[in-house]
Amino acid sequence: MKDKVLMNGRSSWVTLLFIALLSACSSSSLVVSKLKPIKEQQNFTIKWSDHPGSTKDPLLESVVTEDTLYVGTNKGKLYAYKLDNGDVNWRVDTDSQLTGGIGYGDGSVFVADNKGVLYAYNLQGKAQWHVSLGSEMSSAPQSSNGIVVVTTEEGHIYGLSSEDGAQKWLLVRNMPSLVLRNATGMTVTRGAAFVGVPGGHLLAIDVSSGNIGWESAVSIPRGATELERMNDVMGHPALGEGDVCAASYQGKVACLDLPRGSIIWSHDLNTVGALGASGNKVYAADEKGVVYAYYRSSGALDWKNETLEGRFLSAPGASSDFVVVGDIKGVVHVLSRLDGTEVSRLETDGSAITKQPYALNSHTFFIQTQAGHIYVISADNKSN
Repeated sequence: MKDKVLMNGRSSWVTLLFIALLSACSSSSLVVSKLKPIKEQQNFTIKWSDHPGSTKDPLLESVVTEDTLYVGTNKGKLYAYKLDNGDVNWRVDTDSQLTGGIGYGDGSVFVADNKGVLYAYNLQGKAQWHVSLGSEMSSAPQSSNGIVVVTTEEGHIYGLSSEDGAQKWLLVRNMPSLVLRNATGMTVTRGAAFVGVPGGHLLAIDVSSGNIGWESAVSIPRGATELERMNDVMGHPALGEGDVCAASYQGKVACLDLPRGSIIWSHDLNTVGALGASGNKVYAADEKGVVYAYYRSSGALDWKNETLEGRFLSAPGASSDFVVVGDIKGVVHVLSRLDGTEVSRLETDGSAITKQPYALNSHTFFIQTQAGHIYVISADNKSN
């Protein structure tokens, strides 16, 4: 394995481990509202499940490809599951504490540890290379056109060779003194990286050169204190045909013009995480537990569901038929994409679902709990 040191030392800014849901999970005084009965209109069941291990770190996201699910654990295990039946293709023990999300692209799987080391494995689980960046990753690395894009907690954005980890380009951002540990994310596609950065800004970066195509403010910091002014872009931006949509903490939900980065529309909303997106709509959940559906072309509100207030929801995942959120008690709520009515409800292991559900197809979703269980759930009258 090759080892390259690209950066030494750590910058002096302070990382704020501000994770409201995770803090709430450990609070004995937390008041969670009782669920209201629903009329089941669609029966969702667990297709398969497993327990690879705890994933309390909010950045330790799983990644789904066409036929494989890659899952990492805090204790350093990396699993490759067959999506259709949950069989384990392979398992690797990295001997590290994994903290960065799992990335995928260019025929490789990428993971990062708490010491700022990025590891690359091929699709058979064989180690290819590793590189030390000197600081923990702030989002899951992603690869396209032979370049792995990596963001770190010190405000560095790297473009690395997916072949050997060699540095191709580097961007350095000035960081505010307080940032959300679980906020930043990026989407790499069409030869560009759309990267959310602390301070409410979204960047469009050319993957090959590292040049910034545009930078736009999703929201503007407000408030008298640094805590009140935190407005980091949260989760992975949702890319559409001609727009990109994102949400910011204590800020806004917005869609921006893809070529120029100009704001098409925005709404004030205190979201809990990334937006869900499917077709002509984007979906958001706020800190109260209200789920919203907006038309992504105009920002007009299509519907909102207020029946889950006080359940401390995850960010929504969306397919062409359903919108799915998890809550702090491990309950999965399936909403109709048409009008937001809750059409199905499913219990898991009782621990919080803080990671965004992922739509595998129109009627099948991947769910991950804080206690480390993973589930693939599906409408039982559908087939893959």
